[in-house]
Amino acid sequence: ASEGVPVAHVSGLPEGVSGYWGLWQVGLLTGAQHQVRALPLFCHDDGRVLVPTARMIWDRLVEGRSPISVAGVADDASTEAALGQMRSEAEAYGRSLFSDLEQVHLQTLRWEAEKGDYAYQVRRDALSRIGLREVRQYRLRRLDEEERQWRDNLERSRVVYPELNPIIVLRVVSESG
Repeated sequence: ASEGVPVAHVSGLPEGVSGYWGLWQVGLLTGAQHQVRALPLFCHDDGRVLVPTARMIWDRLVEGRSPISVAGVADDASTEAALGQMRSEAEAYGRSLFSDLEQVHLQTLRWEAEKGDYAYQVRRDALSRIGLREVRQYRLRRLDEEERQWRDNLERSRVVYPELNPIIVLRVVSESG
């Protein structure tokens, strides 16, 4: 059960615009990284998801062009249903953001793998030419172990987990409505 959602009057919205606005955090978690993107959503009272309206509200709030006045708290049964709809919509719209984060992450891993492969080969070639045979073999074994650990870490970084968190959810009513 929710504790209620603040009801906010936002100036500058077209007349009749009312619904739930939320800012969601879409994230990608790995063992070593946490990447996030913001996702604004607006669910109109009639059930439509209005992405341009969500962005307009967010832009106006960030720029300080639309003062917000909190007029109370909405905590009726329709609020619970609206919050459920918002989460479902955030999951649906957030999939593409997560996919973008994942593609960038995998491309970064490919680049790191290529760079690492080259670096280890250069080091291996240099170690193969320098020093006594026993010393070379010892150094090459140490390099092999270092490379194995590096590859294990790189492989663990391929496992990613999605994350979706609401930052803020408001019941939005146009100032004129």
